[in-house]
Amino acid sequence: MTALAANADRVAKNFQAPRIYQPIVEDAAEIYQGALVTVLVSSTYIVPAADLTGCAAAVTGVAQERVTGDDAKTCKVHAGVEYEFASSGLGQDNIGEDVAALDDNTVGLPGAVANAHLVGMLTGLSGTTATVLVGLFSGTAAT
Repeated sequence: MTALAANADRVAKNFQAPRIYQPIVEDAAEIYQGALVTVLVSSTYIVPAADLTGCAAAVTGVAQERVTGDDAKTCKVHAGVEYEFASSGLGQDNIGEDVAALDDNTVGLPGAVANAHLVGMLTGLSGTTATVLVGLFSGTAAT
């Protein structure tokens, strides 16, 4: 698992139910383009997805721009489309199941972290590259 330290150029595909949000970024949070983001419940602002307490149970989507949170800056976020991410601990038998964010760049089994934030349904896996339909869920968590 390696969290983003620079922008990631992710290509959206398979627009099943595309949604675009523009939530406010938590003060001092560094969100890179291509990062999985989730809501910090106490402030309702977004932060990079990670094994954090106090966040929503599911990610909001994928950041479309790099933003450092201050002065109520917003970040364009997409969901309802497929993106590719690094993966850890997934196999072909997990296709069709819901996966969780292990950090803002990696998806895996929901049980792999204490504070899992579901990302969406795994639709493909090639080596360690997972294709995930972000924000659309099968209702079955990968195990």
